[in-house]
Order: sequence, then structure tokens, then C-alpha cells
Amino acid sequence: MEISFEDILKLEKMFESSGMSEFRLETGDVKLRFRSADYCAAPVAVTGGIAPAAIPAAASAAATVKADETKEAEEEQGVVVRAPIAGIFYRSSSPDAEPYVSVGSEVRKNDVIGLIEAMKTMNEVKAPCDGVVTEILTENESMAGFDTALVRIEEKRV
Repeated sequence: MEISFEDILKLEKMFESSGMSEFRLETGDVKLRFRSADYCAAPVAVTGGIAPAAIPAAASAAATVKADETKEAEEEQGVVVRAPIAGIFYRSSSPDAEPYVSVGSEVRKNDVIGLIEAMKTMNEVKAPCDGVVTEILTENESMAGFDTALVRIEEKRV
């Protein structure tokens, strides 16, 4: 699997908005690690070779415009919390535990709203804002791709 510099920038942006404290990715000879400012001083460490993107510019631009339009429409209906990494989405810490959130749950910024298991590592998904959960968009124990909509929150305005 080849990772372009643009892919790394997208991962960094998703990491920063996710509220996670650490994210690691190892594929082939590429190793990435992001840590929040609260965790350590160095937010990004990159090693290994980075291959150039092989996506034609016109196709990439068209896909970006369509994705942006879709995201804007979703955001009009509340804040959509997206998967910061591809993996299995869990709504609770264990099969017999209560879900972190349900429709109607009040959340505060940085509350854990779910977990994503990727490469045998559990990654917390945190609320980006204060508000009320209005919709669960991804089923428990289902595969969530990178940037998949997980939960919708009606933001509480102060």
C-alpha cells in the first residue's frame, strides 16, 4: 500500500478533529504516529518512503467536490462525527457493557462516543462538541471506512 503526502495530511486533519490522544499506522515500510499536544510535544512522526499519488487530477477534483457537497448537506442537519481511521466500530467498551451513547444522550466535547479497532488497537472516537446525539449512523461491530459518518450530534450553542 502506497501513501501519498496528501493522504498523510488528510489523516493528520482527521486526527486533530477526532479528539484521540494517539494514532499509529504501519504499512509496509511506512510508519506514522500522531499524538495530541496534550500527549507529547511532537504531533507527527513519519518514517519510510512516501510514493506520489497516482490519481488523475481531474478525477480527484471531481471526487473532492462531490464529497464536499455531501458533507455540507450532512452538516446542515447537525455535527457528523466521522471515523478517523478505518476499522471495526464499537458503541461500547465490551459486548455486555452499555453503549457509550444512544439517541438522546447528552455529550460534552471530548466525551468518548465509541471505539474503532484497527490493527488490534482500540482508538477512542470523541465528541467534537457539546450537544445531544440525534442519530447513530453506523451499526455496532460493523466495518467503518476512513471518514465514515458514525454519529450525528445536535450542537449545543452557548
